[in-house]
Amino acid sequence: MDVRYKRDLNSNYMILTERGQEEENYEVRMVTENRIGGFLPCVCQKREGCTEYYYEITGKQSMNLMYERRKLNCRQLKSLLKDLEKILEAAGEYLLNPDHFLLKPEYMYLHTRTEKLFLCFDPAYEGDMREAFLDWAEYLLGKLDKSDSDGIAFGYELYQSALEPNFSLMEILRRHTEEKESEPLYMRKEPEEIQEEKIIPLILQPLVENAFEHGIKDVVRGGEIYIGMSFQDGMFLFSVRDNGSGITEEEEKRIKKQMEDGQGRKDVKIHALSNTDMRLKLHYGAHSGITFYNRQEGGFCVTAKINLKEKREHIIC
Repeated sequence: MDVRYKRDLNSNYMILTERGQEEENYEVRMVTENRIGGFLPCVCQKREGCTEYYYEITGKQSMNLMYERRKLNCRQLKSLLKDLEKILEAAGEYLLNPDHFLLKPEYMYLHTRTEKLFLCFDPAYEGDMREAFLDWAEYLLGKLDKSDSDGIAFGYELYQSALEPNFSLMEILRRHTEEKESEPLYMRKEPEEIQEEKIIPLILQPLVENAFEHGIKDVVRGGEIYIGMSFQDGMFLFSVRDNGSGITEEEEKRIKKQMEDGQGRKDVKIHALSNTDMRLKLHYGAHSGITFYNRQEGGFCVTAKINLKEKREHIIC
């Protein structure tokens, strides 16, 4: 099997070439005539002495390239397993042999925005899905973020499950992707010095709305918003972070300059951030306000800093 890549005006393709003339069997017709969820769209072309399968990879990146420098967290790992489970279920519905999937990072593709998994189904490929899954689980284990203790524990458990003799792949996937009942949230008692404090309204809400509108609104699945609060040395902090696409470095610099110049309120896209920054500085002083940055692991983080020591009681917002 030979692999090459082609780009035309509107699309990108990965082309697998099989030597010899492959017969147009049931599986070839199924993958070329249907758009099956999680399958890379495929077109089959016969040429002299060979058969070529064109897989459209527009808007996608191979897994080995995507995680060449990036690390994998627990949420992303679970999302990959859930995608694989759905793809194998779809293969079963179409009576397709899962051993014909190329479960190797260089042939597995992820949507560049949503990171949804897409697999290459080659009717001429003769593999072993169980062995391929074990190799893939080992590959994922090496890509996990070492600072993510939950991800490390989950990855090792997954790998150990794949080492069991006569394991059921679908059982492993279902066991590791089933939704667990959420644990109750407990909050520690707030410090005495802030029990009587009243924060001006509409501080947290604009940050959450901004995280949704410009962060996870277009994420198909797995979008998350995390809200955290802390208090130390008279400084009250609200942090809102998401796992969306973040912003470009150029846009980040432009937004910060607009906020420094007091021009951010004119920009609809960052209106919530600049307006909140202005209100905090007016009410709580220059050491209060908004800070933000792109997260290294992906997504965006905004923090509202409130310096209670400098509160200006005479300002009405």
